[in-house]
Amino acid sequence: MSGRIFTVNKSSEIELKIVLMTIILFFSHNTDVFGTIRYVKAGNPTPQPPYTSWATASDSIQKCVNVSQRGDTIYVGAGEYKEFLHGIPPQVTIIGENMETTILDCRGMIRPHYVFHFAIDVSDSLSVSNFTLMGNATEENDSLIQTAFGDTSFVVYASGVLIANCKLVNFGSGVYIPKGIIRDNIMLNVHTFLYAGFDSHGIDTIYLQNNLLVHPLYSMHHFIDNGLYYPRIFVRNNIFTKPYVSSDFYNQLYTSAFTIDPRVEFSNNLFYTKSYNSDDNPFVSGSGTMTFFNNVFCISEGPNREYRKDFMTSSGNVTFTNNVVYGFDKGIWNSSPNLKMNNNCFWNVRVPLSGTQPPLINSENLYVDPMFVKDYGDFPDVDFHLQMYSPLIDAGDSSILDRDGSRSDIGLYGGPYGLSYTYQDYAPRVPGRVKLSQVNTPGVYELSWRPNTEADFNRYEVYADSVRGFIPDTTHLIWNGIDTLINYVHKKPYNQPVFFKIRAIDNQNLKSDPSEETGIVPVSVEEGNIDEQDYHLYQNYPNPFNGNTVIEYKLKTRSKVRLDIYNSNGELIKNLIDKEQDAGFYTVTLNAEDILASSANGPLSSGVYIYRINVVESERNIPVYIQSRKMVYLK
Repeated sequence: MSGRIFTVNKSSEIELKIVLMTIILFFSHNTDVFGTIRYVKAGNPTPQPPYTSWATASDSIQKCVNVSQRGDTIYVGAGEYKEFLHGIPPQVTIIGENMETTILDCRGMIRPHYVFHFAIDVSDSLSVSNFTLMGNATEENDSLIQTAFGDTSFVVYASGVLIANCKLVNFGSGVYIPKGIIRDNIMLNVHTFLYAGFDSHGIDTIYLQNNLLVHPLYSMHHFIDNGLYYPRIFVRNNIFTKPYVSSDFYNQLYTSAFTIDPRVEFSNNLFYTKSYNSDDNPFVSGSGTMTFFNNVFCISEGPNREYRKDFMTSSGNVTFTNNVVYGFDKGIWNSSPNLKMNNNCFWNVRVPLSGTQPPLINSENLYVDPMFVKDYGDFPDVDFHLQMYSPLIDAGDSSILDRDGSRSDIGLYGGPYGLSYTYQDYAPRVPGRVKLSQVNTPGVYELSWRPNTEADFNRYEVYADSVRGFIPDTTHLIWNGIDTLINYVHKKPYNQPVFFKIRAIDNQNLKSDPSEETGIVPVSVEEGNIDEQDYHLYQNYPNPFNGNTVIEYKLKTRSKVRLDIYNSNGELIKNLIDKEQDAGFYTVTLNAEDILASSANGPLSSGVYIYRINVVESERNIPVYIQSRKMVYLK
């Protein structure tokens, strides 16, 4: 208990150090005391050194840097500047007019005589803010500008670097430094957000705070790569997101080149992706001394997928507290006697804990639906605040307090670096995967759906009517209960259609929106057919894929169905379905090897492919539905 209290107090001390460092940086860059204010304006026709007014402003940032001295401040007006910056004196502050309009464009630029290809060479106490930096990192030409901010020193390393309110786009690495503060930035399509540059001269500290970090679709890199001997890296209140991750690519949140006392803290960060395919590498490699507090690691489409990522291997002194691990295949694989894991939530994780060693502490962990406001869909249309009746409220480590002084919540907004907010009560999720099936007994149908898992769930209500598109109110209620499968007897004569909708209701009597409609339509007085409200071709999953992927579709009436796969040139490479089918819901499992074997153009390569359905209604023999969707194959 005392150890955990010490950890929280230590974190508060670290937060104070950040504030003090920022104050020191501010005063060190206050040019009224220490330096000269200089100006840069794109396209200025009257530049005049030493560039001390807007009228005489430099038309180039580098030209202004060339005349600057220790402690100067450089104001940069809106515009595009095609250059990279080097030779910046210590304690210089460079401030852009606006992040969106002040652009340092390094695309296609080459630094052939440099070992490292940086857009901005950092120096002691350099402060840069309000810029967009654009790179053009490629594997084919490593002379192009690959890194946005980098330390080119080999003996004495830059310290006190502050990078704030910048947008970094299309770089191999975002920031390569041994010490400094990186806060309030946006990094898009950056393969490695932070590379902690090598420094064997002492204990150094890097703060990565309040950044939005969007990883590229395809990458063989890490979110954070630690190359320091004695690092102190604090990763706090960041959002890491990635659309999808290929199973053939090496993707990790954090990795370290050394095991000599690396000390890293992750607190109140969100990692979110819709789908994360499996590989042999865990998402986090827990070596050295690492602490994780109040993070959310979420793969929203992880459940029931064939390819899923393992979360962490623990081989060092890892403390794992108040976190949510959601949608991974395996949680923590442990080989260390020093693992402390308590008050976490593992949800839709097949094996939460495994390995060769039991944890030193393993207590008060939950295995329940965390009840986030919205934990599915495309980023940023997600919300990881807790609902009013979430079991994670006040369920965190009792020695850690939230900002309002109460016992900490588990999850993103709990703990001292979290957020105070009012819990809202939301209706349950809409019952999904509604399916109507005919059983062997004539006139008997099974209606089933996916179960709800909210802690305050109470019951389901099933509604029916003979009119399509009916409003599900009490006049149409035919059943309520907690089961997710009921039998419906359609009595003879079958001269009336029946349509169904389902709602989920919680303990506060809040009702979900109705499910999609399904039903039975009359064929004759002797029998009825299952009716699908519409034709639909669903997105395949997983996507991208490199083994199997699933394609689903539904048919409104008995139809002739053709389902084909095309390459990006529009060439047919595989026919999956070519036959007549009854109305209903269908699933096709596609194996990449089957595509490869039938391809006349040689082995299937990684890339975008198109699957297309063509539906012809059998009775009238006319086309009624044509739809195409894209999928990504990765070898």
